[in-house]
Amino acid sequence: MSRSHNQSLILESQPTPDRLPEAIRRSTQFERQAALIPDEHKFEYESPAELLRTIENTVNSRSAEEYFLYFTRVTHDHLPELDWAFFRSNLKCTVRFTTENSLQALICRILPRGRHSTLMFNLRMEIRFKIAAIPGHTYKSIDPLGGKRFYLGDLRSKEGYHALRPDTDRARGVWPPAVIEFGYSEALDFLRLDAEWWLINSAGATRLVILVQLITAPFAIRIECWAMAPPLRPTSTGHILYGDKINRSRQRSRTHNLPGDDNPPYIQLP
Repeated sequence: MSRSHNQSLILESQPTPDRLPEAIRRSTQFERQAALIPDEHKFEYESPAELLRTIENTVNSRSAEEYFLYFTRVTHDHLPELDWAFFRSNLKCTVRFTTENSLQALICRILPRGRHSTLMFNLRMEIRFKIAAIPGHTYKSIDPLGGKRFYLGDLRSKEGYHALRPDTDRARGVWPPAVIEFGYSEALDFLRLDAEWWLINSAGATRLVILVQLITAPFAIRIECWAMAPPLRPTSTGHILYGDKINRSRQRSRTHNLPGDDNPPYIQLP
């Protein structure tokens, strides 16, 4: 599968706790993302070959910079055969899955190969260089996971654009502490729901979600950093994530205009 990583067959699962808040048992983030997908991009799952064909036809249409497809009648039992089919395929695009097992549904995000590959590679290297500059660390201190899939028990699963975690035995087998999500001009709503998904379903184990939006006309790059605010410490501004909790998603940024561009700002992490 040209999912632009080699770890699509390595799965990690988190146990489903006996008691989960309603906000966890029902993924409103998945439902809200599904509502953003037009009906012509919604399909009924038939087989791995048919899903691959749908993706290939969508990419070949060249009608957008990225695509979101919604498939019904897909459960976690279908994922191994899908992984194997993608592993053997020759699709020239980046594909990421988000599943909601209770709905028997899957959202497929497709990014045709393009300028995002170089942009995201440079960002990952910049993060590794920054960590290597910390005393006692090297660039090998970070374990890049690519689009590795993470499960919340049998409820749901997600593949981020790129997940990061410390390269230690203790960090293996748990949620990634940092995830990078990428999208183009029209994807900001999807990206913010991605951030909510990671922060809520990991119960705070994913501590940082970096959202990167590439705006092509006019050219600009928007970066947002999302994290959970400490419990019982309401922030002056923020997005309430769920229920009667006081946990909030916190966006921190500085705004700089791109040279020669008076429109979309470049938002730089502090």
